[in-house]
Amino acid sequence: RVDVRYESEQFKEDWAKSYPVNVISGRVVEHMGTGTETRASHYLAELSPEMYGELHPNMAAKLGIKHGEM
Repeated sequence: RVDVRYESEQFKEDWAKSYPVNVISGRVVEHMGTGTETRASHYLAELSPEMYGELHPNMAAKLGIKHGEM
């Protein structure tokens, strides 16, 4: 093995200033351990039939989004 020094590109800029919200997609508890994380599975779609998003109440208030609007 060769010891290679690497500095991540992530540290060159404070990305949190440009992108203050982290979005994580496609992870629902019904998909865990099934070997698939996709809406193409009819069985999994039955367990979680509606698409949804979760947003912290403080972020929703900052963006002017009220419960049930989306």
